[in-house]
Amino acid sequence: MAKRRADRGTGSGGTRRAKAARSVARFPSGSSVRLVPASPEVAYARAELAFEKYAEPLRGLPGVLSVDIGLRYVGRRATGEFAVRVHVARKLPEAELPEPRVPRQLDGVPVDVIARRFHAGRAVAERSTVVAGGSIAPHHRPSMYGTMGLALLDGLDPARERWITCAHVVTGDRPTGDLARERLPVVDSGQAVVARSLVDRWAADERLDAAVLEPESTAASGFAAGMPRPKRIGALTRQDVIDRVALLKYGASTGLSVGEADSVQSLPIPIHMPDGSVLWVRGQVQIRATDGRAEFAAPGDSGAAVLRAGPRGEYEWVAVLRAVDDQGFGIACHADRVAARLGVVL
Repeated sequence: MAKRRADRGTGSGGTRRAKAARSVARFPSGSSVRLVPASPEVAYARAELAFEKYAEPLRGLPGVLSVDIGLRYVGRRATGEFAVRVHVARKLPEAELPEPRVPRQLDGVPVDVIARRFHAGRAVAERSTVVAGGSIAPHHRPSMYGTMGLALLDGLDPARERWITCAHVVTGDRPTGDLARERLPVVDSGQAVVARSLVDRWAADERLDAAVLEPESTAASGFAAGMPRPKRIGALTRQDVIDRVALLKYGASTGLSVGEADSVQSLPIPIHMPDGSVLWVRGQVQIRATDGRAEFAAPGDSGAAVLRAGPRGEYEWVAVLRAVDDQGFGIACHADRVAARLGVVL
């Protein structure tokens, strides 16, 4: 993908990008020195300017998958310093790094190289209760479970209850396009059908991975123990990253966990789907754990609702978890976009 982008960069615009890529590779490490510690807002703004200027040239460097803005890491610990972050499939020893190399800083902003591989989670189901935060699975593959995120109301018919989860949780290893052709059943871990998808109420693309379910008449819903009930739908922004606002989720695999938005601005990121395809996503939220646990999420948590405490202590639904990596970081799509696209309300 990076090579194709480079091939399109002909003409004057392509020349400028090529020059920018060369200047990134030879960026002098001591050309900008920050003498006074910046406030989080100023530090983030500096990183944002560097991201806007250098993200595309950086993505054209060998081995680079994506570029975003977030906290710099030492090992698995966040430093509190905002950086332009370069994502690669794996880190290489210094002697094996290809040329041109990723610079250590850009216009005084640190550059952090991070190895992550995101995949839409799946695992063997063990839970049986169908509650928000509980386990559901596709009828044809009951061992590939995900999470029922929330019980909501139908925006077109508020008297009807609907459930929300990820589209890939409903389809499992089948193409998500099957949701447009038939109402696919989902089951609890006892393999009893508890809900079915709606053919016109789902999305599986670069920005959203969500499906609205109609519960069976015999199925009841509630909330997992310890999971707060959200009162409204909120939106995550760059300010949540700057202020390190606490987020929580209740997933079928890891239960209740607390984290922070790690990044809300990035170039496309690859997610490896259960059907074997790779989906490049954009406009997502990356989330890390902050409650002393090693992971915010794990396979089986896809579909979980991500919540944020509001100014009056009331919780807001802000995201739907759609993927995890091997280090327990999560990728989530924005709840306000899910609600607007699929027609659900709290």
